[in-house]
Amino acid sequence: MKPYKSMKELAKESLRVYNGMIVINPFYGSEEPVTVTDIILKFPTGRVFARNNSTVCYVWNDDVYAVPYTKRVISTLYQNRYYIDNFHVFFSNGEFPKEEQNKWFNIMLQAREERDLDFREETKEWCAKHGINPVVEEVLAKCIRIPDKGLEYKSINFEGRFTPVIDVDALTETSIRRVGKYNVNNGAMCFVYVDGHTYIARRRKSIITELEAAGFKQCEELYVPMSNGERLKDPMYQRKWENLENL
Repeated sequence: MKPYKSMKELAKESLRVYNGMIVINPFYGSEEPVTVTDIILKFPTGRVFARNNSTVCYVWNDDVYAVPYTKRVISTLYQNRYYIDNFHVFFSNGEFPKEEQNKWFNIMLQAREERDLDFREETKEWCAKHGINPVVEEVLAKCIRIPDKGLEYKSINFEGRFTPVIDVDALTETSIRRVGKYNVNNGAMCFVYVDGHTYIARRRKSIITELEAAGFKQCEELYVPMSNGERLKDPMYQRKWENLENL
C-alpha cells in the first residue's frame, strides 16, 4: 500500500497517548496512568519513532501516538524524515487503554488486515520470481481453503484444529520453504498456494498434474489434514469435503 498522504492522515489512524491515560495490563491485572512528558522533552524536535514487537510509537506536533506496525506506517514515517530511536512503546506487550480500548482494538484489527494483504502480495511476487504460478480457477474449485482461524475436527481418538500451514503475516525463511509445496496422504492432499493460503482436497491425479505444471513441488514433511478419517465439526465445511468426492 502507498504511504499516508501526510502525518495528519497517519495521526487520524493512530491513537494519541496523553498524560494520565489509564492503561490496563491484563497480565498483572493492573490499571496505571501513564505519562508522555518525558518522551516529548527528550525529543523536542519530534520526527522520531520507536518500535517494539508489533507496535510503533512516534512524536508529532508535541504529542505521542501509538499505532500497530505496518509497512505503510513505517514508509510514511521515513518519507517525513523520521528516524528510529529508543523510548517506551505503549501497548506493545498486550496492554491497552481503558477508555479508548474499542478504538485501539479496531485500529489493531485494521492493521492485521493490512499486514495480511501485504503478505499475500509479497508471497505472490516471490512465487512469480521463482517460477511458481497460479493454477486455473477450476482446480481451486475442487479444493477447500483452510480459514485463518482454522477448522476444528474430531476423529475416533481425539479432537483438534487444522490450521493454515503459514500462520504469520510476514515472508520469512520458514514460510518461503512451504509456499508452492504440496503433499498427499491416503485419499487426501494439501498444498500452500501462491498467496500463502492453505488448501485441502481429495487426492486427484488431475490436481497434482496441474500443480506440478505450475511449478509446485511435493514436500513429504507437509502435514495432510483429513487423511486419517477425521470429520470437520463445522457442518458446512464437512458437507463441502464430502461433496469434493464427486468433483
